[in-house]
Amino acid sequence: MSELLKNMALNGYGIAWLPIWSIVDELQTKRLICLDAAKLTVPIQAYIYRMNTRLNRTAENLWRILQKHMPDDLIQQISMEEPARRN
Repeated sequence: MSELLKNMALNGYGIAWLPIWSIVDELQTKRLICLDAAKLTVPIQAYIYRMNTRLNRTAENLWRILQKHMPDDLIQQISMEEPARRN
């Protein structure tokens, strides 16, 4: 959906509300501009949950990257050695 909206804006069909990560190149090359972003930015919350099981190497690496870059108060680390108890 972001790509479609970005292409429409690039082709002159109006403005688009897009995630910043999807238009980095276009902003750097000035193919797109950001309108008064402070007034138009909408903060969102995203959550990622991990199953209480060992993941493959790629998933484990992704999990480590997410933990490294997220604020500490947003991360609840669950030890793989101590599975959650169910009643």
